[in-house]
Amino acid sequence: MTKKKILVVYYSQTRQLSEIVKSLTRPFKKDSTVEVEYEELQMKEPFPFPWNADQFWDAFPESVLEVPFELEPTKFNADQAYDLVILAGQPWFLSPSIPINSFLHTEKAAKILKNTPVVTVMGARNMWLTAHEKVKKRLNDLQAHLCGNITLVDKHSNLISLITIIGWLFKGKKEGFMNIFPRSGVDDEEIRGADKFGETILDHLLKDDFSNLQEQLLKQNAVQIKPSLMILEKRGAKTFPVWARFIRRKGAHGDPARKFRLKLFAYILPTGIVLLSPVTALLTFLTKVFRKQYVNDQINYSSYTSLEPVS
Repeated sequence: MTKKKILVVYYSQTRQLSEIVKSLTRPFKKDSTVEVEYEELQMKEPFPFPWNADQFWDAFPESVLEVPFELEPTKFNADQAYDLVILAGQPWFLSPSIPINSFLHTEKAAKILKNTPVVTVMGARNMWLTAHEKVKKRLNDLQAHLCGNITLVDKHSNLISLITIIGWLFKGKKEGFMNIFPRSGVDDEEIRGADKFGETILDHLLKDDFSNLQEQLLKQNAVQIKPSLMILEKRGAKTFPVWARFIRRKGAHGDPARKFRLKLFAYILPTGIVLLSPVTALLTFLTKVFRKQYVNDQINYSSYTSLEPVS
């Protein structure tokens, strides 16, 4: 009997995604009819962890504008036919991370993804819709068959998770502090429980039928969307490209000439979030009340993997 072949491509800067991938794929490794191959993406010039502030903000323009960087050579055989590819990553600045985007612009990615079923997996703070939409469009361009998406997020409030992730990204401290702030990132129990999604994926793989995979994953809460965060993210998705192009006009990644513009953005963004929070909250509330059908349609669309509206 020919084994089903799965390729898992992922990038994990903080190692949280590694744990999610490990949990998700646990059922695959228990099945003797399935062969799993892992490809952890590595950058030619690695991004640091923890970040310092200059390095963090310097990744903003290229993330938003989807500028590919050079990767270390990948090990998988592009001439191998895979029955399923799992692509796991995280959003950076409402966009796919630079390593994931870079992979999706390689010839090897184009070769293995064409006409191949793909499941995307994301680990995020809370805003991931725009990033996944960009991945969807890129996969569509590569003629891949996106059949499932699983996104695990930090479920604490937007403000709380914003504070805790700062300590994690810049200090490497994921633990809670001051007896007030919780542990940063996706809840450990939820990460351990990701194997239930793996079991659902495996069932569809063995049946050679991914047609209703996302519907089954949604029943397991593989995707959960908060209307308020969706509306807030859509506003950021409009302004981020403007800033990114403004900064890039002064130079490419690492160019000291653009440092002032980066610092300006790094100051204005958090200041704007704080000062405009009451206005944003009001506009979000009004949108949810007076454009309820629009909000529901957007949630429904983003919950699925198609680029077409879901009826």
